[in-house]
Amino acid sequence: MNRIRIIVLNWNGKTDTLACLDSLAQLTHPQVSVLVVDNGSSDDSVHAINQRFPDVDVLALPQNL
Repeated sequence: MNRIRIIVLNWNGKTDTLACLDSLAQLTHPQVSVLVVDNGSSDDSVHAINQRFPDVDVLALPQNL
């Protein structure tokens, strides 16, 4: 079975990104992993994502690229 990597881009979209991750958490495929790339958010997105979804990988960039 193929591994699936889902990449979610976030920039000051904490509410929408958390809702997206809630939806992705419902997936039942055994080989799915999620990476959130945060582009220097100032709305506490990274902390909120890490608190609510500790198994999701987060790449926190220092600025919006």
